[in-house]
Amino acid sequence: MAAGQALKAVKALVHSARTVISGDLSFSVSLAMQRVTQATDNLAELLTAGRYYGTSTAAGLEVDPRFLVFEAVFDLMLRKRQVEMVTWFQASLEQGVSRVQQMIMGAGKTTVVGPLLTLLLADGQQLVTQVMPTALLEQTRSIMRSRFGQIITKRVYTLEFERSVDDDVELVAEIFGKLDAARRRRSVVCTSPEAIKSLLLKFVEHLHALEQVEASDLTFGESARANREIGRVREALQCKSDMADAIVRVLDMWRGGVLIMDEVDQLLHPLRSELNFPIGAKDPIDMAGYRWDFPIFLIDGLFSAAEGHPLSERLNPQMSTRINFGAQAILDDLRDAVAEGYSQHALQRSPHMILLDKAFYEARLKPALAKWALLWIAERF
Repeated sequence: MAAGQALKAVKALVHSARTVISGDLSFSVSLAMQRVTQATDNLAELLTAGRYYGTSTAAGLEVDPRFLVFEAVFDLMLRKRQVEMVTWFQASLEQGVSRVQQMIMGAGKTTVVGPLLTLLLADGQQLVTQVMPTALLEQTRSIMRSRFGQIITKRVYTLEFERSVDDDVELVAEIFGKLDAARRRRSVVCTSPEAIKSLLLKFVEHLHALEQVEASDLTFGESARANREIGRVREALQCKSDMADAIVRVLDMWRGGVLIMDEVDQLLHPLRSELNFPIGAKDPIDMAGYRWDFPIFLIDGLFSAAEGHPLSERLNPQMSTRINFGAQAILDDLRDAVAEGYSQHALQRSPHMILLDKAFYEARLKPALAKWALLWIAERF
């Protein structure tokens, strides 16, 4: 490539020297010479550059031809750092241990190291799966398809799975067939961390559901209606069991395969990588309803007194006699306290009501709000 560029520059120089009749001839020749110099420097750099994937032995120099083919096909030269990373990953895989390597941005993680590892590790026996943040999934797939679209051809599969899918064993069987085809054809699978976690946690969810059911609860009795319900539950549990068994095959394939993670600091971050996946029966939280009705009632009374808005909830007038003070008296007290707070600059009016003085709240607002809260408690308990 550099030799061709140098030859073109020489031809341009000769052409310029022959055709330039008038004008600043020295400028044209100088520009052409700069191009020739740059092209020859690039050629010399390429010819003298070292290759870092050769191994010296007693018989001579041994070179993995796949490195040479990778350079020739993709028109690049592997850098020392890239070769070191790939070699370390290969050695770690042979030892059965995981490895994390760090490279700066633009050093070729996605465009060089990832495709080269796929070329070396996809041997038809183990599945190679590349995982990256969802935002980089489309970019990585495009790079893989451009790398393995010609000469060295590999199919690029995409694994997609969500928790919301129905309990269908055929769906998991289709996923297994796709992954097994990728393994046998030495292809690569690209996916997001959410898809892998969803598949694994779907398996855990089904096991949990099966574990919670007692066998005695699934025995048919004399009631036809109860038997129909038991039959429906049996069918649902059978679907969960079949789907869990199908997922085991996928997990076994992953266990014997290779996982390449791009942006591992994001994928394994304890806060960013968490997938909210609740399982089991849905039980209401403690004091459900009261936990949000009570603060809404307090805020409703405060803003009703401060801005004159009608209350969103109609109060029971009998509660006033029970606690010895009425709702309107409390609202009047709150209204006076808010007006006093604005005048003393203990409250800020814009952009909304803001408490500026905690001592004022303790002395004026808190007693009135306590009475307002007591009114809510007396009406419900």
